[in-house]
Amino acid sequence: MLIITTNKSPDLDGIACVIAYSELKKTMRVPHQAFYAGNINLETEFVSNFTKTFPFAKHEGNYEPDSQFIIVDGSYALALEKTIPLNLVIEVWDHHLPAFLEDFPNSVLNHVEKIGACATLIAEEFQTKSITPSASTATYLYSAIVSNTINFKNQLTTGRDIQAAQWLEKFAELPEDYVYQMFKSKSVISKANLEKILTEDFVLQEINGKRIGITQLEIVDLRKFFEEHKAEFIKVLTKLKAANHLDLLLFNGIDIFAAKNLYFVIDAESDLFFSKLLNGNDLRSGFSSETIMMRKQIWGLANVA
Repeated sequence: MLIITTNKSPDLDGIACVIAYSELKKTMRVPHQAFYAGNINLETEFVSNFTKTFPFAKHEGNYEPDSQFIIVDGSYALALEKTIPLNLVIEVWDHHLPAFLEDFPNSVLNHVEKIGACATLIAEEFQTKSITPSASTATYLYSAIVSNTINFKNQLTTGRDIQAAQWLEKFAELPEDYVYQMFKSKSVISKANLEKILTEDFVLQEINGKRIGITQLEIVDLRKFFEEHKAEFIKVLTKLKAANHLDLLLFNGIDIFAAKNLYFVIDAESDLFFSKLLNGNDLRSGFSSETIMMRKQIWGLANVA
């Protein structure tokens, strides 16, 4: 059986790409199943509630031995569900560079381009095949592009992202304040759920013998929230570092409407490494940048450092 899936505990982009690519395959009458693993985030819950659709299942356990896999919005083995045999991955879609395609020795179709959202690549595939997405699928893809590009404000936004979003918006039925409401939905964070959210949006890579982790949070009024809950941030990051045996750990915060980053680390070695990498200073106090940098961009810098 052909399986379409994405990273474990995916963000909205991963979820949207699975839903959309599954719809595309269904329209083309290609037998398949679609799954996600782990948990979904607040933003995905918002889109699911808005569209009243979430047309695929959570996977647990092992896959059938004859399964083959298409991975969307992912090209790094450590981010995937551990029960996916890497040698059975036959197709990869991603917008992150560098891509670790060597992890998938039998993948014969690789669609990896440096672009704002993987949802843009899937939307373009609909256009190439002259297939119109359903209103709910268009909404998922549009929302993912807007989310990943921080409403077209981050540095990775391309003209292709903008064109794809404009095309998708014609098929989605969205109120004028839709983007504001979507971003507001993922800002419903408190001391009680901070650990859950930072753990779900944590990514680990091994670079030059170092285990490096980055956790990311995108909310409104980030600096105010950070200062009010700094002790909890330290507690959660300390726990994340120990649980994953990390050498280096970065919190990458993004203030959605102010269009700024807030970088924070809890130890001297991480401060030294990421301060140099990000042209910041004293990250242990919480350093604010004047532009938005997404985690994927930081990984790109780390891999050539």
